[in-house]
Amino acid sequence: MIYNVWNINSKFDAVYLINSENKFLIWDLVKINNDYFLIKWIKWQGKEIFWKITYIWNLFSENTIFFQQFISSYWYSWYFKFFNLYIQDTKYISKLNLPEVKRQKKIDLKGEYISKYVNFNTYEWYLKMWDETINIIDYSFFEDYIPWKWQNLFVFPDLWTLYSFSENINFRYEILNVSWTSLHRMKKFLDIKKWKINNIFTTHAWVFQDWKNLKSIFVFDPYKWYYKNQQNPRYYLPELAKQIKFFYNVDVLNFVMV
Repeated sequence: MIYNVWNINSKFDAVYLINSENKFLIWDLVKINNDYFLIKWIKWQGKEIFWKITYIWNLFSENTIFFQQFISSYWYSWYFKFFNLYIQDTKYISKLNLPEVKRQKKIDLKGEYISKYVNFNTYEWYLKMWDETINIIDYSFFEDYIPWKWQNLFVFPDLWTLYSFSENINFRYEILNVSWTSLHRMKKFLDIKKWKINNIFTTHAWVFQDWKNLKSIFVFDPYKWYYKNQQNPRYYLPELAKQIKFFYNVDVLNFVMV
C-alpha cells in the first residue's frame, strides 16, 4: 500500500519516527514530498504509535519501486506481500547499505491512501502494446541460440522442465531455486541487482528481482496452470511477464511452446 503525505519540511538523511491517523504495516511505503520511505518497525510510546521509516532508494531501483506499486494494485494485494517476494528475510537488508540512523525526529503526518494506477482504463494501450510485442517460438529456436550479453530471464513452469531444457543448451546460465536458504537467496538478489549474473533460469517465484539490464524474457509452456500463484499475492506469470517487460524496458518477450 502506498501512502501520500503532504507539506512536510524534512531532510532525507535521517530515519524518522512518524505519527499518523493511518495504520501502517511493516514494509509499507510512505511517500513524502515525492520521495519514498519504507516502514521498518512500530514503536509504542504510551498510547501513541510511531512508525519508523527509512529511505528506500538504496534498496530498490526506481523501476522496481514503480513496478511494485503497479502490481500491488493490479493484482489486488498488499504491497508488503510483493515486498516479501523480493526479500524473504528482512534481517539481511543491512547488506544493501541502507542509511544508518543519524538522528530520529518525531513528526505528525496527515495523509490518505493513494494509488495512481486505480483507473486501469488509462493503461489499455500499454496492454495492447505488450501483447503486440510477444514472440511465439518453439524449442528449436535454441539450437544455435546465443543470448544477449545482458540479463536474460528464462521462466519455467516447474523444475523438471527447467532441468530438461538445461541439458540441451551450450551457454552459461544460473539456476535460482526457491528451496535455497534466505541468505543464499539474498546473495543472488544482490548479484542480479549489481549485474553479476546474466542468464537466469527459474520458476515463477524468482522473477521478482531488481533487474539491472534485463533484455529478454522467455516464458516456457505459458499455458500450464503452474504459472497461477495459489497464495497471496495471486498473480498469473504470463501476464506478469508483460508488465515486467514494460517497466524494465525489456526488448523481447518470448512465449516458448512445445
